[in-house]
Amino acid sequence: MGIDAIMADAGLTRGGFYHHFKNKDDLLAAVVKAEFADTPPGAGVVPPDALAMISENYLAAEHRDDVAGGCFMCAMAAELSRADTASRAAFTEMAQGFVEMAASAIPEDDPERRRKALAILAQSVGSVIMARAVADEEMSDAILAAGREALARLA
Repeated sequence: MGIDAIMADAGLTRGGFYHHFKNKDDLLAAVVKAEFADTPPGAGVVPPDALAMISENYLAAEHRDDVAGGCFMCAMAAELSRADTASRAAFTEMAQGFVEMAASAIPEDDPERRRKALAILAQSVGSVIMARAVADEEMSDAILAAGREALARLA
């Protein structure tokens, strides 16, 4: 969708957009920063059972089915892979917050702690993205189950 269409849908003119943003990339970076500011992953007190929380809640059918209200990372990962550096940098901060939360579920003395936390991020977000993308509900459920099984092996 182009700038003209976006602004028309908002009842505004193209000039109003450029008053606030340099271009669409600038808008995307602002959206990612705003989303991160509102709900940074890992913010606040991290539960001692963070891995179980991820497995039971993040890799759940309810989260998969809540595309509009679900995780921003799942919704935007593919789009942000093609975005400008500023947008990807803001997204990196969000991903790092998730990694820090996942790392809290792994003993501090584990030499593989960061690698495991990164694997938790990749497994969790990737599982939800793939489960949302397939049209076969049984396969979608199986993807989520496989993601939960993979997380259990990382613990």
